[in-house]
Amino acid sequence: HQPFYARTAHNDRIQGAIGAEFALNELGATTAATVADESPYTQGLVAAFEQNFEAGGGTITGSEQVSSEDTDFKAPLRSLAEGNPDLLYFPIFVAACTLIIRQAGDSMPDADLMVADGCLSSDTLKNAGAEADGTFASSPDISVFQDDPFYADEFVPAYQEQFGSAP
Repeated sequence: HQPFYARTAHNDRIQGAIGAEFALNELGATTAATVADESPYTQGLVAAFEQNFEAGGGTITGSEQVSSEDTDFKAPLRSLAEGNPDLLYFPIFVAACTLIIRQAGDSMPDADLMVADGCLSSDTLKNAGAEADGTFASSPDISVFQDDPFYADEFVPAYQEQFGSAP
């Protein structure tokens, strides 16, 4: 236990809704496909995204369920590509997420890619390489903590001492 440990557990329904809103209103996507794995995390985000995307006037062209242990996603990606989606939404954890980023370009080179915070890692960027360029990601907004005296005076110094860099 670290005395400065802080965990936020944000609401997947909100994050999925914001992702759908961004896809519709900022990216101009009218069609989307989704990929979930066996975890409640990804299933909750995909369900919220699909519900809000359709409520906003978009069409879900396909949805695939994969295993987080898979390494070859070409078949489900080819299946989803048949619907010609504007966007592929796959809020999956780092290992599988990285592989989907690398493999999606072969099946749907024109689709925008969107992930969630489970994929946000320097390992994703390192392992996906140039294929990660242009991938959109959602995450909780922790900027509210920037003005908190505890954050600046206690959390950041303790984090830097422990890990050698700023959070």
